[in-house]
Amino acid sequence: MGNGSIGDATLGQKIKVPVGIDSFPQNLMVPFDVYTKSLTGNYVCVLKKWTKFDQVTKDALKKQGLMSLYIEGDAAKVKQYLDNEKPAAVPAKADGGSLAYTNDKSLYHHVSRALFTVGTQVGFSIFTVNDMRFMPIISVMDGKSASITESVKSASGDIYIKVSDMPLFREFLAAPSKTATPQVKAATVKEGVKMCVRDFMSDPASQRNTDGVVDSANQVIGVLKRKEVALNDLLMRSKGDWHIYNHSNNVAVLATAMAVAMGLDHVEKLALAAMVHDIGKTMLAPELLNKKERLTAGEFSIWKRHVTDGSQMLQGKGLSGDTITAVRQHHEKLSGNGYPFGIKGMALTPFG
Repeated sequence: MGNGSIGDATLGQKIKVPVGIDSFPQNLMVPFDVYTKSLTGNYVCVLKKWTKFDQVTKDALKKQGLMSLYIEGDAAKVKQYLDNEKPAAVPAKADGGSLAYTNDKSLYHHVSRALFTVGTQVGFSIFTVNDMRFMPIISVMDGKSASITESVKSASGDIYIKVSDMPLFREFLAAPSKTATPQVKAATVKEGVKMCVRDFMSDPASQRNTDGVVDSANQVIGVLKRKEVALNDLLMRSKGDWHIYNHSNNVAVLATAMAVAMGLDHVEKLALAAMVHDIGKTMLAPELLNKKERLTAGEFSIWKRHVTDGSQMLQGKGLSGDTITAVRQHHEKLSGNGYPFGIKGMALTPFG
């Protein structure tokens, strides 16, 4: 690499492409192994494939003096990743507060108000959004608790908790309730799905997160087979910035319900595929993922890659071939007009 070439390939080594650390798109998972080069000329892996490259990771690497890194992969694909997937800069001025909101929303998690009863004690704060700012409805200090008030039930907008409080929220969901209605039970199942999908998308390499979505898929299957709740109560209204988690829940519920009604075998493979089918969207820049306007042709070509990116990310996670195939085919159509492969008719698998 000392001669400034795009990469080198010695016997038994894959090509390593040099990249400045500031060139990496932030808050995306890198689809390549990333290396540094030692004084002896050996490459040392510092980031495994599908590791999220965020500001914390960047700062940690810089503290080690690592300003130049090496990506293992095809030089053209590396260039395409750096050129096309880098999040567009958002102007700091005249944005109506959208920049601060975009930065803040990753710190919050959308929850259902159906879970809360006035007078119930909670160990976490609850927020709503007012003028693109997260404002507390219930404030809870560390180690303390507070009672749910009517303001939580009557808030005009959706409600949220901090991501840092999700362990406390999980404890709240796990607490037994003798008065839980079918609607509360349905809301509890939905919230479990959303959190497991969020955990898995944040770190698909974690076996714990894989086990979490498997358990959540089986829970959905169980409540549907036992008819413990109404199907409609398990569905969620799609919420813009949290759409990916709500959408994953809805696809899982509907696909599982149809599979159970049809008497299909191996329903758990389908339920799991439905939950994680959009994991490839974690590779999309936030500005593209959350864009409200119609995508341009160039943006749509990038968007479509979430299908193949997602199926590749699921390889080696212990998931069945049927599950991964379903993810790979989730945008195909019987007409053959789907993407990315244009598969038609009976060439589609039943799960696809």
